[in-house]
Amino acid sequence: MAFQKASLHELSGLLASPGWRGVLLFWVLVTYLAWRRPRPLLRFAWAYVLLTPLPIAFLADRTQGCLYIPLVGWAIFAAAIFVDFVEAAAGFLSREPPLGRLGRGRIWALLAAGGVLLWVNQMRILKAAVVKPAAAVQGTATASVIGQLRQLQPHVRPRSQVVFLNDPFHDWDMTFIGTLWFADRSVRVYNQRLEQLSPGELARMDHVFDFREGRLVQLR
Repeated sequence: MAFQKASLHELSGLLASPGWRGVLLFWVLVTYLAWRRPRPLLRFAWAYVLLTPLPIAFLADRTQGCLYIPLVGWAIFAAAIFVDFVEAAAGFLSREPPLGRLGRGRIWALLAAGGVLLWVNQMRILKAAVVKPAAAVQGTATASVIGQLRQLQPHVRPRSQVVFLNDPFHDWDMTFIGTLWFADRSVRVYNQRLEQLSPGELARMDHVFDFREGRLVQLR
């Protein structure tokens, strides 16, 4: 359910943040649209978006770039539904006296162009508000930590146990950076912020690092 909430939030272009009721309602609607008529394209896309996320659906934080494969199915499904909607709306509006003079083809083209322009505008807003600011700071914390490791040049013996008490990241970045930096598979790197080692376990660490006011220091 956590994966469904996060993935639907991002696949919608951040337009919606559904709760569990919203997720269930969304899938009921998608299933109805896929199976209400004998449309092999929609049924294939429905099965595709159900099956392709399974390898990542039960792993934590597998969204954003991990959603490109199911995105193909969602794009096909949404495009088919959008075309069906435009055709139905054009047929209805072409029978209305004020718009009937335009003809069904012109009304169809105007509706399709309007829908595409609305989506393009939403993507432009999303790019300006989220993507560009995130890209501007991408990797700055990583570069800073690696630079501080170069300055500190810590010497860690083989088969040592190393712990980082704090770090400037939100995930396991410090663990990965430390493992790659020491370049020794016998060295075990721990992340106290995420692993919460006991005082006894901390006492057995061979090397202890911490970040004090943004600076990397070696305590042991």
